[in-house]
Amino acid sequence: MAVIAVAAYNNLSVSAALPAIGDDLGNLAWLPTVVTVELIASAIAVLAVGPIIDSIGANRVMRFLLVAFMGAALVAGLAPTMAVLIVGRALQGLASGALIATVMAAMGLAVPVHLRARAYAANSSVWGVMGLAGPAVAALLLTIFDWRALFFVNIPVAVFAWFVGRNAFPGPTEHARAAKSDRVGITLAALFTVILLGAISALTWFTPLLLVLGGLVLWTYLRYERTANDPVLQRRHLFAEKFRWLHITAFLVISGGIAANAFLPVYIKAGQGASTGQAAFTVVFMTVGWTIGAFVSSLMAERRAGEWVIQVFSLMLAIVLAASAVVVGLDLPLPLLFALFMLVGGGLGGVSSVGLAVLQDQAEPAQMGRVNSAHQFIRTLGFSYGAAIGGAVIFGVVAARLGSAEVVRDLLGDDEVVAAVETVEAVQSGFFWALVVAATICSAAAVSSLKLSSAERTSVAERG
Repeated sequence: MAVIAVAAYNNLSVSAALPAIGDDLGNLAWLPTVVTVELIASAIAVLAVGPIIDSIGANRVMRFLLVAFMGAALVAGLAPTMAVLIVGRALQGLASGALIATVMAAMGLAVPVHLRARAYAANSSVWGVMGLAGPAVAALLLTIFDWRALFFVNIPVAVFAWFVGRNAFPGPTEHARAAKSDRVGITLAALFTVILLGAISALTWFTPLLLVLGGLVLWTYLRYERTANDPVLQRRHLFAEKFRWLHITAFLVISGGIAANAFLPVYIKAGQGASTGQAAFTVVFMTVGWTIGAFVSSLMAERRAGEWVIQVFSLMLAIVLAASAVVVGLDLPLPLLFALFMLVGGGLGGVSSVGLAVLQDQAEPAQMGRVNSAHQFIRTLGFSYGAAIGGAVIFGVVAARLGSAEVVRDLLGDDEVVAAVETVEAVQSGFFWALVVAATICSAAAVSSLKLSSAERTSVAERG
């Protein structure tokens, strides 16, 4: 739990600090990259760490990664420019992504099948606690110091996690075998991920070219995977019937939810004229909702099949996001929007927690690290592309209406600045369309969840 707290605080605090970072370093077009580069690096890390976990155990991996995370936080906190900050965030992503995959694999190895849904609900409670404490700490640090303090405070938190968790994680299994670094596979997977992110982040004339290039890289990897001895990402872990639709549904749910939530602080600050502290605190609604959704879904999974629970929460998420778009489009009171975003978090938490429990029920113990890494890779792509899509829509609309996204920079920093009406309307319009896109993505998730076969399956509790 302490290790998850490190990753949770890192994620939540940076989202809260986006307005302050944009005001200090400028280059607002690159602001979404502060979020997405960490997620992309995280996606790559979860692929590389899976075989290592299976080989030497989660304990040794966790201890090394926490030290690496502290070094990355130092680089980000000292960044003098947006470019250096992005490098620091990439390093943080490598460490935090591998940490999360390590925790998930450790839970799959140490927790009995019938208790996994509750274990993931307890895991989500850490996000809920950090959802309450993180924004409050972030707002306090932003008020007293500046956004750099949000990175420096990661260091003592990581030190605490190292001492608490150093003997709590399991070692290698009895079937462990030496890890082989699939450098070709990792390179191709990373290249595909970055190319596709570039295509989504900036919808311009070269987007189709990038999509074609990404398709060629994916084709190359699939050809390579057929002949490689131990590829980092195996198609049986991606496309097998028992995994395929879980991966797809999780990807779509997370993409849609994050596309809506990642820039809520920017909308509240620049589109509603709230203070920096108030904008920072808005991330609490999704994280608290995530925790509640995880616990509710775990209770439901004790009585109904996990696949059915996923279907219910996927449909709920699509409906709630559509309602959120209506609230923003009609400029209805903000408390209503915040309540809906708590339900957005509930949908994400419900699908994620039960989805992981169902997935691990199907995985062999000796392959737990690789199966978890494959799923975490897909989930992290959802976080990355969701943030990229949300940022592309919001800042794309602002640039189309005002000529440049940089015109909102002053609104992100100075609480005393009075915005021009057309600037505020541009931000509001951008966020509205981001919600429309998010609702569309989650509607596709609701459809994909119907492909999950639950007719011959029992509840999570009965499977234990």
